[in-house]
Amino acid sequence: PQVLTNGTLRFEVMWEQGRLKQVTKFVEDFPEYQVDFLAYSDGPKGLPRRLRIEDEIGLNRIVLALTSSERTQEPAGPPDFTVPESLEPFDVSY
Repeated sequence: PQVLTNGTLRFEVMWEQGRLKQVTKFVEDFPEYQVDFLAYSDGPKGLPRRLRIEDEIGLNRIVLALTSSERTQEPAGPPDFTVPESLEPFDVSY
């Protein structure tokens, strides 16, 4: 895996055929969450279409299925997974 660090944060990035396969975030050497890139749109530079975000112990999971995407004209900053204060979590049974 490719390893990116910033202070106490570490990201382990896995690639498959030139596309992101998995990103795992660690805080002070403890895993916090993992993002799996499950499907991409068609084309040589396809964008992620289906992602799974799961916390370290596997109790919380989000699956995103994107039906359309737009490329921005300027580079976007890094994703921010901070939960807004106004958001109320809910349980999804599997």
